[in-house]
Amino acid sequence: MNAVFKSIFLTLEGGVWVLQDDSGKQFLPVNMPQSLKVANMRSTCQLTMASHVFSVFQVGEPVRIISYKIL
Repeated sequence: MNAVFKSIFLTLEGGVWVLQDDSGKQFLPVNMPQSLKVANMRSTCQLTMASHVFSVFQVGEPVRIISYKIL
């Protein structure tokens, strides 16, 4: 999947970074780079679903970031 996302910090269970697309769907990156951890930063990201990943956070689908470009 390749799309434009916004980085969002949610204050759930100590805090978690998610990527949100323009429709509001949220994704939970298992390998979020530090450079994307800026509130409301927009980027294009190529994602793949992260299988066999479990999280305590009840938000978004777990994904791996393959590549990204900050807008």
